[in-house]
Amino acid sequence: GSVYSSDYHKVASYVNCSKELVEQFKKNMLMTYNLNPSSFEEIDSKTNKYYRIKYSSKLVYGDLLKDFKSYSTSNSLCIVPGWLLTMPFSVILLRSFWENEGSIAKSGKLSADLKSLTVISQLSKVHNELGLNHYISKYWKGGWAYKLVLNQKKENYQKFIELGLFEKSVATKGYFKGIKKNTILINYCENRKWLLSLMP
Repeated sequence: GSVYSSDYHKVASYVNCSKELVEQFKKNMLMTYNLNPSSFEEIDSKTNKYYRIKYSSKLVYGDLLKDFKSYSTSNSLCIVPGWLLTMPFSVILLRSFWENEGSIAKSGKLSADLKSLTVISQLSKVHNELGLNHYISKYWKGGWAYKLVLNQKKENYQKFIELGLFEKSVATKGYFKGIKKNTILINYCENRKWLLSLMP
Protein backbone atom coordinates (compact mmCIF):
# COMPACT_ATOMS: atom_id res chain seq x y z
CA GLY A 1 0.00 0.00 0.00
CA SER A 2 0.92 3.66 -0.21
CA VAL A 3 -0.12 6.98 1.30
CA TYR A 4 0.68 10.09 -0.71
CA SER A 5 -0.32 13.61 -1.67
CA SER A 6 -1.04 14.25 -5.37
CA ASP A 7 -1.96 17.75 -6.58
CA TYR A 8 -5.03 18.59 -4.48
CA HIS A 9 -5.70 14.99 -3.44
CA LYS A 10 -4.68 13.05 -0.34
CA VAL A 11 -4.59 9.39 -1.34
CA ALA A 12 -4.33 5.97 0.31
CA SER A 13 -4.02 3.09 -2.14
CA TYR A 14 -3.37 -0.64 -2.21
CA VAL A 15 -2.21 -2.87 -5.07
CA ASN A 16 -2.09 -6.68 -5.11
CA CYS A 17 -2.44 -9.65 -7.46
CA SER A 18 -4.79 -11.29 -4.95
CA LYS A 19 -8.33 -10.02 -5.41
CA GLU A 20 -9.16 -11.51 -2.00
CA LEU A 21 -6.60 -9.28 -0.27
CA VAL A 22 -7.83 -6.17 -2.08
CA GLU A 23 -11.43 -7.03 -1.20
CA GLN A 24 -10.35 -7.50 2.44
CA PHE A 25 -8.69 -4.07 2.35
CA LYS A 26 -11.94 -2.61 1.00
CA LYS A 27 -13.95 -4.21 3.83
CA ASN A 28 -11.46 -2.95 6.42
CA MET A 29 -11.65 0.62 5.09
CA LEU A 30 -15.46 0.53 5.11
CA MET A 31 -15.49 -0.82 8.68
CA THR A 32 -12.86 1.63 9.98
CA TYR A 33 -13.70 4.83 8.09
CA ASN A 34 -17.15 4.11 6.62
CA LEU A 35 -15.71 4.92 3.19
CA ASN A 36 -16.14 3.38 -0.23
CA PRO A 37 -13.20 3.53 -2.67
CA SER A 38 -12.65 6.41 -5.07
CA SER A 39 -11.57 3.84 -7.66
CA PHE A 40 -11.17 0.08 -8.02
CA GLU A 41 -9.25 -1.14 -11.07
CA GLU A 42 -8.48 -4.55 -12.53
CA ILE A 43 -5.31 -4.22 -14.58
CA ASP A 44 -3.78 -6.70 -17.01
CA SER A 45 -0.04 -6.11 -17.35
CA LYS A 46 2.28 -8.15 -19.57
CA THR A 47 3.22 -10.40 -16.66
CA ASN A 48 0.27 -10.38 -14.23
CA LYS A 49 -3.29 -9.36 -13.56
CA TYR A 50 -3.49 -7.14 -10.50
CA TYR A 51 -5.98 -4.99 -8.63
CA ARG A 52 -5.62 -1.39 -7.46
CA ILE A 53 -7.92 0.37 -5.02
CA LYS A 54 -7.70 4.06 -4.07
CA TYR A 55 -9.24 6.35 -1.47
CA SER A 56 -9.06 10.13 -1.86
CA SER A 57 -9.63 11.36 1.66
CA LYS A 58 -7.96 13.98 3.86
CA LEU A 59 -9.38 12.17 6.91
CA VAL A 60 -7.75 8.83 6.02
CA TYR A 61 -4.51 10.48 4.88
CA GLY A 62 -4.15 12.43 8.13
CA ASP A 63 -5.11 9.49 10.32
CA LEU A 64 -2.67 7.07 8.67
CA LEU A 65 0.22 9.52 9.06
CA LYS A 66 -0.36 9.95 12.80
CA ASP A 67 1.64 6.80 13.59
CA PHE A 68 3.84 6.46 10.49
CA LYS A 69 5.90 9.38 9.17
CA SER A 70 6.34 7.41 5.94
CA TYR A 71 4.91 4.21 4.45
CA SER A 72 7.81 3.77 2.04
CA THR A 73 10.38 1.32 3.40
CA SER A 74 13.04 3.01 1.25
CA ASN A 75 12.53 6.14 3.39
CA SER A 76 14.61 6.36 6.59
CA LEU A 77 11.58 7.90 8.37
CA CYS A 78 9.66 4.62 8.02
CA ILE A 79 9.50 3.03 11.49
CA VAL A 80 6.84 0.69 12.89
CA PRO A 81 5.20 2.24 15.99
CA GLY A 82 5.63 0.31 19.24
CA TRP A 83 1.96 -0.57 19.71
CA LEU A 84 1.95 -2.52 16.42
CA LEU A 85 4.78 -4.71 17.71
CA THR A 86 2.75 -6.10 20.62
CA MET A 87 0.06 -8.81 20.64
CA PRO A 88 -2.45 -9.11 19.07
CA PHE A 89 -1.40 -6.44 16.56
CA SER A 90 2.00 -8.05 15.93
CA VAL A 91 0.36 -11.11 14.32
CA ILE A 92 -1.71 -8.85 12.04
CA LEU A 93 1.50 -6.99 11.16
CA LEU A 94 3.28 -10.23 10.26
CA ARG A 95 0.34 -11.37 8.12
CA SER A 96 0.53 -8.10 6.19
CA PHE A 97 4.31 -8.47 5.81
CA TRP A 98 4.23 -12.07 4.58
CA GLU A 99 1.14 -11.78 2.39
CA ASN A 100 2.53 -8.73 0.59
CA GLU A 101 6.30 -9.28 0.62
CA GLY A 102 6.67 -13.02 1.24
CA SER A 103 7.42 -15.82 -1.19
CA ILE A 104 7.76 -19.59 -1.17
CA ALA A 105 10.31 -21.24 -3.47
CA LYS A 106 9.99 -24.65 -5.14
CA SER A 107 12.48 -25.85 -2.50
CA GLY A 108 10.02 -24.77 0.22
CA LYS A 109 12.13 -21.85 1.37
CA LEU A 110 10.05 -19.04 2.88
CA SER A 111 11.48 -15.53 2.54
CA ALA A 112 10.38 -11.90 2.47
CA ASP A 113 12.22 -8.73 1.42
CA LEU A 114 12.30 -5.09 2.51
CA LYS A 115 14.52 -2.10 1.76
CA SER A 116 14.55 -0.88 5.37
CA LEU A 117 17.02 -2.41 7.83
CA THR A 118 15.18 -0.66 10.68
CA VAL A 119 11.79 -2.14 9.83
CA ILE A 120 13.07 -5.63 9.03
CA SER A 121 14.96 -5.60 12.35
CA GLN A 122 11.73 -4.68 14.14
CA LEU A 123 9.94 -7.52 12.34
CA SER A 124 12.79 -9.87 13.23
CA LYS A 125 12.11 -9.29 16.94
CA VAL A 126 8.41 -10.12 16.42
CA HIS A 127 9.38 -13.35 14.63
CA ASN A 128 11.60 -14.27 17.58
CA GLU A 129 8.83 -13.56 20.09
CA LEU A 130 6.46 -15.83 18.14
CA GLY A 131 9.02 -18.64 17.88
CA LEU A 132 9.76 -18.30 14.15
CA ASN A 133 13.47 -19.05 13.72
CA HIS A 134 15.06 -17.11 10.88
CA TYR A 135 18.04 -15.16 9.62
CA ILE A 136 18.46 -11.92 7.64
CA SER A 137 20.70 -11.53 4.59
CA LYS A 138 21.74 -8.31 2.86
CA TYR A 139 21.96 -7.82 -0.91
CA TRP A 140 22.28 -5.05 -3.49
CA LYS A 141 19.31 -4.17 -5.70
CA GLY A 142 19.97 -0.62 -6.87
CA GLY A 143 20.46 0.04 -3.16
CA TRP A 144 20.77 -2.23 -0.13
CA ALA A 145 17.85 -4.54 0.57
CA TYR A 146 17.26 -7.19 3.22
CA LYS A 147 15.81 -10.69 3.03
CA LEU A 148 14.29 -12.40 6.06
CA VAL A 149 14.48 -16.19 5.59
CA LEU A 150 12.80 -18.79 7.80
CA ASN A 151 14.83 -21.83 8.78
CA GLN A 152 13.41 -24.90 7.04
CA LYS A 153 12.29 -26.78 10.14
CA LYS A 154 9.00 -28.55 10.81
CA GLU A 155 8.20 -26.38 13.85
CA ASN A 156 8.71 -23.19 11.84
CA TYR A 157 6.34 -24.27 9.08
CA GLN A 158 3.68 -25.44 11.50
CA LYS A 159 3.82 -22.17 13.45
CA PHE A 160 3.65 -20.22 10.16
CA ILE A 161 0.50 -22.13 9.13
CA GLU A 162 -1.09 -21.77 12.59
CA LEU A 163 -0.61 -17.99 12.44
CA GLY A 164 -2.20 -17.84 8.95
CA LEU A 165 0.63 -15.78 7.47
CA PHE A 166 -0.20 -16.81 3.87
CA GLU A 167 -3.98 -16.77 4.21
CA LYS A 168 -5.03 -15.04 0.96
CA SER A 169 -1.90 -14.20 -1.06
CA VAL A 170 -1.08 -15.58 -4.52
CA ALA A 171 2.30 -16.42 -6.08
CA THR A 172 2.99 -13.89 -8.85
CA LYS A 173 5.94 -15.50 -10.62
CA GLY A 174 8.00 -18.65 -10.93
CA TYR A 175 6.98 -22.30 -10.92
CA PHE A 176 3.82 -21.71 -8.81
CA LYS A 177 2.56 -18.54 -10.48
CA GLY A 178 -1.18 -18.00 -9.92
CA ILE A 179 -1.47 -20.52 -7.04
CA LYS A 180 -2.33 -19.45 -3.51
CA LYS A 181 0.83 -19.40 -1.40
CA ASN A 182 -0.91 -21.19 1.46
CA THR A 183 -1.80 -24.10 -0.86
CA ILE A 184 1.84 -24.36 -1.96
CA LEU A 185 3.01 -24.29 1.66
CA ILE A 186 0.55 -26.94 2.89
CA ASN A 187 1.39 -29.23 -0.03
CA TYR A 188 5.09 -28.87 0.77
CA CYS A 189 4.47 -29.80 4.42
CA GLU A 190 2.13 -32.68 3.58
CA ASN A 191 4.76 -34.17 1.25
CA ARG A 192 7.09 -34.30 4.27
CA LYS A 193 4.40 -35.59 6.67
CA TRP A 194 4.88 -32.35 8.64
CA LEU A 195 1.18 -31.62 9.16
CA LEU A 196 0.34 -34.81 11.03
CA SER A 197 0.60 -33.18 14.46
CA LEU A 198 -1.87 -30.46 13.37
CA MET A 199 -4.52 -32.90 12.19
CA PRO A 200 -7.30 -34.14 14.55
